Amino acid sequence: LPQNSSGSFAENNAASFAPGGSGVSLRGLGQQSTLVLINGRRVAPYAFGQNVNGVTAGFVDLNSIPLEAVERIEVLKDSGSAIYGSDAIAGVVNIILKKDYQGLELTAEYGNTTHRDSGEQTYSMVTGMVNDKANAMFFLDYYDRNAQFLRDRENSANADHSAQGGLDFRSSASPQGLVFDPFTGNELFVPPTGATTTNALSATGFSGNHYNFNKDIVDYPQTTRYGGYSVINYNITDRLTAFVEAGYRKILTEFQSAATPVFGDTDGFTIGPNNPFNPYAGITNAPIAFRWRANQAGPRIDDVDTDVIRA
Repeated sequence: LPQNSSGSFAENNAASFAPGGSGVSLRGLGQQSTLVLINGRRVAPYAFGQNVNGVTAGFVDLNSIPLEAVERIEVLKDSGSAIYGSDAIAGVVNIILKKDYQGLELTAEYGNTTHRDSGEQTYSMVTGMVNDKANAMFFLDYYDRNAQFLRDRENSANADHSAQGGLDFRSSASPQGLVFDPFTGNELFVPPTGATTTNALSATGFSGNHYNFNKDIVDYPQTTRYGGYSVINYNITDRLTAFVEAGYRKILTEFQSAATPVFGDTDGFTIGPNNPFNPYAGITNAPIAFRWRANQAGPRIDDVDTDVIRA
């Protein structure tokens, strides 16, 4: 939809505060302003709130809803706040699950990239029965996708896009480290030269020691999702129906990003003149500022294990 213009995200969102989750944001107003319903009823939000312009926003994880169990999706593109409240300012997404299914359907799918490094597989089973008084549907599914890293593709392996006419996004916090004069902001070269440069403190303003963090960042994380769902309806009278909806879903996601950077010059960290890690120790009586990346600790990894129970 054109209304789905900004703010929606999947589990490959590198800056996500809710790793492993997937949310919809109509009109770019944020997940907290788009109401997601299942069969017209509200759903418990994801355990982690997403960061939307500095505000923690609750949202419904779309990954917790098995796609093969969906019959249709209805979208109220205009504001629904008069009916539902402030969480429907941008609109409403109502996901309708199958219920009058009769028979048995087995599905198996496999796909891969042309590089053959990001295979994904899906298996599902849907079975149901219908009679004059009742209908029931049972659903099982399994989904698995291998990880794909930015380094696996030529056009994303390096954060320096200047050769293609773009910008250099490499980090000034390099594995070797950078040191500065905290009073002048000048970059310092480790003795014996003792020279200084006049490079301004900016992420792209240094002559060397840039760090290419793209080699450590996952593009699409390794993801496994599986579970089951059941819907049972029983017509007690022409005007009274009893129903049961119950489901369980397991979601495993491993997201990786580059090692933690430390920007001492902007965060106010300095190394004293007598500190053994100060390369100018014994030469100058002034502290130094620094930029450094904790590569010794390895990349940052979010290992997310989600259990979704709905009844």
